[in-house]
Amino acid sequence: MISIKILLLILSLCFIPFPVSAGNETDSIRQLLPHLQGEEKLSALSSLRSLAHADGNKDEEYRWINEYIKEAKRQNDVECIGDALLSRLYFFENYEMTDSIHKYHKNAIAEMRAFKAWDWMYNCWDVAVQYDLYHDRLESALRKAKKMYDDARQNKSYYGIGVALFDMGTIYQAIGRTDDAVYALRESVKTLRGEDNITLLLSAYNYLCSSLDGLGQYDEILQHTEDWKSVIDGYEKKAVSMGYTVSLDGKKLYNELAACVAEIGRGNLQNAGRHLSLAQEYARGRSASAQYKLLLTECRYYTAAGDYDKAIESGRKNAEMLRELGDSVSLATMETQLAEAYFRGDNFKEASALYRKLLPEKENLRVAELSRRLDEMRTMYEIDTLALESEASRVKLIGVASIVIFLLIVLMVTAAYLIRLRKKNKVFYDIIQKQETREKMMKIADAKAEDDPIGEEEDRLFSVVKSLMENNELYKDPTLNRESLAIAAGSNTVYLAEAIKRNMGQTVSEYITSYRLAHAAKMLSENPKAGIGEVEVDSGFNSRSTFSRLFKMRYGMSPTEYRAVSRGKKS
Repeated sequence: MISIKILLLILSLCFIPFPVSAGNETDSIRQLLPHLQGEEKLSALSSLRSLAHADGNKDEEYRWINEYIKEAKRQNDVECIGDALLSRLYFFENYEMTDSIHKYHKNAIAEMRAFKAWDWMYNCWDVAVQYDLYHDRLESALRKAKKMYDDARQNKSYYGIGVALFDMGTIYQAIGRTDDAVYALRESVKTLRGEDNITLLLSAYNYLCSSLDGLGQYDEILQHTEDWKSVIDGYEKKAVSMGYTVSLDGKKLYNELAACVAEIGRGNLQNAGRHLSLAQEYARGRSASAQYKLLLTECRYYTAAGDYDKAIESGRKNAEMLRELGDSVSLATMETQLAEAYFRGDNFKEASALYRKLLPEKENLRVAELSRRLDEMRTMYEIDTLALESEASRVKLIGVASIVIFLLIVLMVTAAYLIRLRKKNKVFYDIIQKQETREKMMKIADAKAEDDPIGEEEDRLFSVVKSLMENNELYKDPTLNRESLAIAAGSNTVYLAEAIKRNMGQTVSEYITSYRLAHAAKMLSENPKAGIGEVEVDSGFNSRSTFSRLFKMRYGMSPTEYRAVSRGKKS
């Protein structure tokens, strides 16, 4: 039996910060390892795993994880088995080992199910869902989360239900189904509120408040931030009573930022400023993601308060940081907020320039997202179809009854696919409307900036071209091309191409097509009696196939689908 002195030494090595390197600490524990048994040996192996991870030693980390798993199974310690199996999945996730995640997560789930260790089982399940979500395989992630939810309900595991609801909420938020995200996250908070582990509960509060912000439900955000804060305070008090010192500044930061956003939305800037000040204190020395959220909220607060210089300063600082990180999606969000600060601060020249930069960038991001989403949905549908075809080959011998059942299943799968497609189209239609709003703001900024012209030849030429396209509607001429547009603008093709590239980031052909597609979308939405052929001709297209192909590339749906969604939104 190990002595008390050795046990205390292990604990000190694991938890007390000595001025020695991780390597020395690891060597000390390894020397003790052959003399340890039972819980002490499991604790030592767990510490060796953690130290290897902190040191970035991939091979050593994997070695100690496997040793930890073997010893936990030898001792039949269910809690340590769960912890070890989950650690291995996190290891695979950290090092992008996709095949290993797919191979081992099912085994981990099966092992924990055999022990009826539901919390560990659903934590292992969650890794696979979050991995798909992180890699934008949203349909796959949603399927796994829904399957987890059904399984957790069957096993009456409230923790599992809470995890599954949280996963569904974050996926719905990523897809853009904000109402569904809010519902799932509300239920997740209610369920997780009664669990001892508050980590996921705090994340659920954060995502819920973010989704509610998108719906403008600021009173409810405040209710949740108060409850959120009480959970943090209660956990700290409990830790102190047990003799532990914990730092939850990171959790407090997001709580204060959510409360700040709610007060901004309610027009109570005094309270918003108080929450922002606390958030700034909690953000000191924290990660880039925390700084991004803080600076984004600062820009929003100072814009609402009319202090546009500070708003622009926060926005520029955040944008610079995001460019260095290469986070194009967050950068687009930040620059949209920055453009609003310029606009509301009457700096129309900067606002116009930033809107011009944002529109093609957001278009590229959106088109890539639409293509990825459609490809994934098509893949999932093909998987369903292949599964059904395989089922059909087995039941052919059964007879007509089985064939009828198979056909019904095919119809159900097809119907489900079409429902998903319709929901997707509604989301994309909302995105399109937001983009049109940004374009209108850019035009207003352009008009107000005319009194303070940039003075460069390319910008003057672009103003002429823009006027010809918007006032004279030259794009309606199907023969319009770079040469004829240059002649109409009184310039040449080289200067024309440079002016459009500088101001819109597009080629001349792309610029003309963007006007034609915008006109077509407007006709489809506002003139329901016009036939698709009439829309095509009036917009300047001379080929039905070209019109349909380009329209679907931009808007993610066919002209007919776009008109159907538009009617549904207006009814």
